[in-house]
Amino acid sequence: MRQKERALQLRLIPGDDPPPREQRLPRERTPHDDLIWLSFFDGLSSVAVTGVCRLNPAQVMVERELDGKRWSISAALIRHITKRERKRRTA
Repeated sequence: MRQKERALQLRLIPGDDPPPREQRLPRERTPHDDLIWLSFFDGLSSVAVTGVCRLNPAQVMVERELDGKRWSISAALIRHITKRERKRRTA
């Protein structure tokens, strides 16, 4: 009977669960949040910005709608392609 209890154990390491929603820290705002869900046409298909890269916040993640391929690209390059100016902070 004792081995059966061990076999049904769901949590191997205590405290492994993510914190409840109320205790989670809010995601930090980045200067490139205004680019999220912006889309443009690259000649073959439409490409949409899906988020900011977690490893390098200066880059954004884009996805091509034709085949679902995803990659990261410089946020400055996306701003240049879409002719979108960066928002300046007010004092």
